[in-house]
Amino acid sequence: MQMNNSLVKDIGLRLLGLVQAGDINVEACVWERVSVVLNPVAGSMARKKNVNHWLEILENSGLRAGLEDTRHNVYLTEYAGHGIELGRQIGLGKITSGKHLVITCGGDGTHEEVLSGLIKADQNAESIRILRIPMGSGNDAADVASLQELVNSSSEQQEESHKFISHPVKTVEVTLSGGEKLYAFNIASFGLDAMVVVWSNRLKNSRVFPGDSYKLVANIVSLFYRPDFSAGPLRLNMNDIGQKCEGDVVLLAIGVDGHLSYGQGKNVLPGPENICALFDMSIINRIKLKKLFYRGEHVFHPKASMYSSRSLDLFFSAPLYFQADGEQRLLKPDDFPIKIEIKSTVIENLTSGKAL
Repeated sequence: MQMNNSLVKDIGLRLLGLVQAGDINVEACVWERVSVVLNPVAGSMARKKNVNHWLEILENSGLRAGLEDTRHNVYLTEYAGHGIELGRQIGLGKITSGKHLVITCGGDGTHEEVLSGLIKADQNAESIRILRIPMGSGNDAADVASLQELVNSSSEQQEESHKFISHPVKTVEVTLSGGEKLYAFNIASFGLDAMVVVWSNRLKNSRVFPGDSYKLVANIVSLFYRPDFSAGPLRLNMNDIGQKCEGDVVLLAIGVDGHLSYGQGKNVLPGPENICALFDMSIINRIKLKKLFYRGEHVFHPKASMYSSRSLDLFFSAPLYFQADGEQRLLKPDDFPIKIEIKSTVIENLTSGKAL
């Protein structure tokens, strides 16, 4: 593990070198600070052959390791939740007149933790630009398709017309009844899907099963999981459109937008709607629906309801599993009612493209 951490740190230093060489340009941005955060146990990064492959890409591009100092740092996460702490620490870094570039390397959970910490720091957020590189098991919320794409795009930065462009980061802000705020930057979900994430992460962390064990777990959990509706149904009030969804909802997925996937490309929200509610059904129908779910065709099933809403209240009277971009927790009855809002943050993410 120590050897792998050393190799992962080398990736971070070379990405730092990429920025210091002036190869990540954004209109009107001067990088006063650069922070690179890597998760060495993220699904793909935990495999040494992948780490060696990424290092080969960076070495073949001629990139040299950057130099760390008080304003240019590389961090490795060490345990679950450490990304939130690092994000908060990074967010408190003093900025005078430039911008702070934060690069995260890992899966959706790594990106989610660091972004959550940056928001919770509540300082200098308007100066932060984030670039999320996919190196985990679930890579649906990344800003580039791969490290190779980033290197290719960076090599084109010498063209005056080609720059990275920035967009406000959107979030699903989930506020529990006690005031605690949780964030998702792709899709937040309640119920069956969150339970699948729980078991997927348990198997992944056991190192017995591969990081792509999602399907194996989903095949089992999706057949038998059912929230406790004995104290009443789940109720979702969509305040901005004046609609209500109520009943034995076994899965509720809420995205920052429509046309989103997660769990390695599962088309949970294949259309313009950003909310999917699946109602309880027989085991036979669950088996049939599961196949449709992977292809994004579940939206036509009579037990599925799709909505578009950005301001919601969720009511439930029993424990319910919740997940945000692959990070899960068990919500208790006194966490409800829950306020859910889709917001644009002042933090901006980078994507490669022609400058407008």
